[in-house]
Amino acid sequence: MGRNKKTYTDEFKLKCIKELLDGKAFSEVCSSNNVAPSTLSDWKKAFLLNGLGNKEVKRLQKLQEETEEKLAAAKAIIGQKELEIDLLKKEQRF
Repeated sequence: MGRNKKTYTDEFKLKCIKELLDGKAFSEVCSSNNVAPSTLSDWKKAFLLNGLGNKEVKRLQKLQEETEEKLAAAKAIIGQKELEIDLLKKEQRF
């Protein structure tokens, strides 16, 4: 009788790797997800060598674009407020 080899989805593997990257203890990730330490170690090595899956890359790129748009809008507002402050300071001098 041989052992049945478990198969895991890429999403599950990424979830486990994300938990590690978020600072969760290695042993805690293994026990909470019922994964052997050697298996998790292999996933981590593969992740570090090969990077993220396509879905995750696209999601992160979209998130980055949204964040950059928000940053540009915030910078524009700050620039406008700085102009308003300068105008108010000049008005007070007169």
